[in-house]
Amino acid sequence: MNDRDEIISDQPFWSRLEYSATAWLATAADRNLRRFWIDGFIPEAMRNTKRGGNVEGTVWVGEGSSTQHQYRFVASVPQKLLHGRMQSFAIESILFDEEQHVLEIGIVMSKPIAEGAAPNGGPATPVGNSEVTEGRHRWADR
Repeated sequence: MNDRDEIISDQPFWSRLEYSATAWLATAADRNLRRFWIDGFIPEAMRNTKRGGNVEGTVWVGEGSSTQHQYRFVASVPQKLLHGRMQSFAIESILFDEEQHVLEIGIVMSKPIAEGAAPNGGPATPVGNSEVTEGRHRWADR
């Protein structure tokens, strides 16, 4: 495993992402998404990309107060977060596919607070769009 792959075992990063993704879903413009929450990422592999890396694995998605489903996830992680530096990040976009049980998350480095991002790796202020198409939901901060 090289330095870039350390993100896979960076438990504090995955815990912060869990809470950030749950906050995004809880405040989604699409009220249907608000019933979902994240109960743990299990990263398994990373593929290098021009932007940084795509980490893939399993994520547990809760629905309502007691049901959980196993999903596959892909988290697009920027270069600066791949070397284990505790940098602040924000979620740029979430693609939630209930039918295929896939969750795709685009992560960016946090913007300055004046631009609407929360400190300490919290979710960006939801200013985004929400669209629903045949079980696929995309919520993106724009």
